[in-house]
Amino acid sequence: MAKFKHLLEAIVGTSGDGIISADAGGRITGWNPSAERILGYRPDEAVGRPLTFIVPERFRQRHTDGFARAQALGETRGKTLEVAALHKSGTEVPIELSLSTGHTEGEQFFSAIIRDITERKQAEEALRESEEQVRLLLDSTAEAIYGIDIDGECTFCNPVCVAMLGYDGAEDLLGRHIHDLIHHTRPDGTPYPAEECLIYQAFREGEGTHVDNEVLWRKDGTSFAAEYRSHPINRDDRVIGAVVTFLDITERKRAEAALQEAHQIIKDQKERMEEELNVGHDIQMSMIPLVFPPFPDHDEFSVFAALEPAREVGGDFYDYYFIDEERICFCIGDVSGKGVPAALFMAMARTLIKSRAADDRSTASILTHVNDELSVDNQSCMFVTVFAVILNIRTGELLYTNAGHNPPYIKRNDGTLQCLDQRHGPVIGAVEEMVYAEGRDTMAPGDLLLLFTDGVTEAMDVEDRLFSEHRLEQLLTSMDTDDVDKVVDGTVVAVKAFAGEAEQADDITVLALAFHGSPEDADH
Repeated sequence: MAKFKHLLEAIVGTSGDGIISADAGGRITGWNPSAERILGYRPDEAVGRPLTFIVPERFRQRHTDGFARAQALGETRGKTLEVAALHKSGTEVPIELSLSTGHTEGEQFFSAIIRDITERKQAEEALRESEEQVRLLLDSTAEAIYGIDIDGECTFCNPVCVAMLGYDGAEDLLGRHIHDLIHHTRPDGTPYPAEECLIYQAFREGEGTHVDNEVLWRKDGTSFAAEYRSHPINRDDRVIGAVVTFLDITERKRAEAALQEAHQIIKDQKERMEEELNVGHDIQMSMIPLVFPPFPDHDEFSVFAALEPAREVGGDFYDYYFIDEERICFCIGDVSGKGVPAALFMAMARTLIKSRAADDRSTASILTHVNDELSVDNQSCMFVTVFAVILNIRTGELLYTNAGHNPPYIKRNDGTLQCLDQRHGPVIGAVEEMVYAEGRDTMAPGDLLLLFTDGVTEAMDVEDRLFSEHRLEQLLTSMDTDDVDKVVDGTVVAVKAFAGEAEQADDITVLALAFHGSPEDADH
């Protein structure tokens, strides 16, 4: 008996569980080291005190009533309970409690085994919080989410999935095979057999799958376009199921279709615009003289011109023609706008100038008349800048009018540069009943007149710097002006070299006129 007693004491002393014994009156008679570790009281602090001293105040009455019932019955049922015990520090410790009763030498006794379950409770709380976060995620996401086991049967689903598939609740989906839920459809509209279900096959093989546009079916038989993915769930290198997500992309597909339709409209409009620009280009180039030298029988002067259209055709033009035996008219212009409207307005302006010049020897009168014609009922508000000049090929006399155009330059035979910077009125077509003025000058043999549009001076490089009048003046000063074709070509080349990789934004038009004088004067 003594040996058994010593063995019992050894077991109680080394047990990892707290072991507490109490007499029939509920006073503590035994308190092992683990009870001290769990509750903080030494045996001498606990023995002799009622069991209720380790019970939180709010539970003591219930504990007292229960203990009284246990005394009356003479035994406990050995139930294990999860309760809170009061630590010496005043804090509560979650414990698992097993209470039993017995008799020895006719006396009733009670024993309690307590186990600290703080870590377990913390783990359970963390798991509960994690599950709550997962639930919130499942409930708040816009995607339908459900899980399937290795047999392809639904194990869980979120509310979006239930609503998207048209079911009344999750219970209608649980246990159903994935194929029965979403009814995959072939491109020809016929359903896939269950054994061909792409998601099911993919996760069974341990792979995920992503389909951007698939027709899925609701409970009521209606279909919708969906993007879906499957993600295998592995355990011990073995696929045990999958998580499937899908999203109704019907509206996205409608938006994509609308965007594609808009792109097609833009493409059609772009093609029409390009066609219009091509027509404008054809009109523009057909209206200007392109044969040089234009008057091979005349040695009094030489002329050369070039027009380099921009990507978007504008309304630049130049022209020249004799108006009598001694006078030749030159003009250059730049119409506002692009495409066919600009080309047609240019054609009108050029035709009106040439028609008026046949009976009029005043550049001021010519442009005044042209302005009257173009400004009346000009609902499109288009306009054209013009520089018109009449040269007397016998005397070298110049009569000119500048209507809002870039001032031209005369390079004298001594190398000096003169800018004809007088402005004689605004652009043509903008102001009704405008009366234009004119200026006079004289060219000597060896002088050169250079006319140009703003596509020259306003050409920009990749850093948005302008070619400018200053660079043109430097270029013209440094040039050999004996050959008009070299002057024109050299100017165009210089402008394009300056622009480099920058896109040409406007037409580049240059006309050079060299006066050589009358052959009779040369004989003298």
